[in-house]
Amino acid sequence: MNNTFSKVLDVLLKIMFVTGFLIFFCANVFHYTARMDGDVAGEAILAKEISDNNLRTPDSWFISTEERVIYPANLGAIIYHFSGNLNVSMGLACSVCGLLLIISMIALYRKVGMSSIAAWCAAVIPFVLTLNVHDTLEMYILYAGYYFPVLFAFYIYGIFHADFIEGRIPVFNLIISVVLSIVLGMQGMRGLLMVFLPYTCVEILRTLIILIKKKKCQLKELFPLFWCCFLVVISYVSGKFLSEGVSSTSRNLRNGPAKLVNEVIPSIFDLFDTNGNLVYLLVVVAVCLIAVCFSVYVFIKKMPQKSAFFWASHWMSLFAMVAAMAFTTFDVSSRYSVFLFFAIGMSVGITLDNMESQMVLRNIFLAIIISCTVFSSSSVYMNLIKNDNSKDSVYVKIVDWMVENNVHRGYSTMDYAGIITLAGNGKTEVCQIDMTNLCAIKWLSSADWYPPNSDAGERVAIITTDNTDESFLKYIDENNLSGIIETSTDMQKFHCYILQENPVRLD
Repeated sequence: MNNTFSKVLDVLLKIMFVTGFLIFFCANVFHYTARMDGDVAGEAILAKEISDNNLRTPDSWFISTEERVIYPANLGAIIYHFSGNLNVSMGLACSVCGLLLIISMIALYRKVGMSSIAAWCAAVIPFVLTLNVHDTLEMYILYAGYYFPVLFAFYIYGIFHADFIEGRIPVFNLIISVVLSIVLGMQGMRGLLMVFLPYTCVEILRTLIILIKKKKCQLKELFPLFWCCFLVVISYVSGKFLSEGVSSTSRNLRNGPAKLVNEVIPSIFDLFDTNGNLVYLLVVVAVCLIAVCFSVYVFIKKMPQKSAFFWASHWMSLFAMVAAMAFTTFDVSSRYSVFLFFAIGMSVGITLDNMESQMVLRNIFLAIIISCTVFSSSSVYMNLIKNDNSKDSVYVKIVDWMVENNVHRGYSTMDYAGIITLAGNGKTEVCQIDMTNLCAIKWLSSADWYPPNSDAGERVAIITTDNTDESFLKYIDENNLSGIIETSTDMQKFHCYILQENPVRLD
């Protein structure tokens, strides 16, 4: 009876996982602007810029924190090149990247010996334990997929590393792992901190345990450690000499403990957003505690086996980012800790695999996870699909007003410029400026949008808010600028102006 019920639960989990992914797919492709913000809009606009520049990032593009080399925006550029629909292209790119991430997760979990249901369970956890769209789901499945490159690389290299542990050293694995280390290094520090450094640290531990147990190691047993160290060096050197515009950090050892307690740890708790549902939050916390505690016991019992090694690598990736935030001048953000859910996911998978002798508890645990999947999927559907009113938003009205007045280019603050651009799906181009001096904001923007690189004689729109309108009008008055030929204040908090000539400057 228990076996039959267990099989039903196994099938039900897979059905709900596929259903959940389809909901994310619909949210990305058909409701891309439902929860838009300036940073996400910048990724989509970058896709358009790359597409218009023969699929290369333009030299005129001002990056944010990392160079985009293998990001959803790069795939979105290819899709946009053929479709011409910016929002659909970027949404489809994020969905494809999310699917690739899920496949790589399940492939690694199966590679290290997890059962099918445990692997699926471990893969579903990052998508259901939180409803935090901005700091979590946007990182790997919705709208932007900022962390897709490092997460995907973590699992792909993990599959290769499992071969190395088993004594197999395919040349293909060596080549691709070097390429990954170089590319991730070009994109910034996250590849080093979240992929290669964690694997190296845990590999040192695994090698020490082997040495203690066996008293000696064969060359093939030492190769995984050597290769991890080599990739760390490659990634660091690549970041040092090939990355462009990536912000540097310095040490913060003296104030690190205080920063850890007062800023970093509280930011991690922000990830657990359940839209105010206390019962769901308690269930999530219970699942996490049970899985983590049980998997720690399994780790102590089974290290240096593969499943224990990769479980530890997941947690080490999280600890590396936490340490970087606390003990360097890294900015503190909850999104830097998103690997927590992937570590919890593998903990859940290991817990399920080691409950086979207690089928009743295993089935209860699995039923709870299925319930979380149902609740999470329904919440995403309600918030991002059913209740999506973005087509009736004020941003669409602003776009329509610009089109009616035959104005293609406009300027607004960074918080709203990209959102307005995507509200019209690229029909108009609204670029970010500082309203106090009408100068470009060089963050997820292009130098080509501003004079002298663009036509200073073209008609442009300036879109201010209640908070910035006074600064704009003051600048216009102090610099004796004229030419306001059309205004509109019927746009909620926005004030819209059309100027006969473009007063904006690049510098």
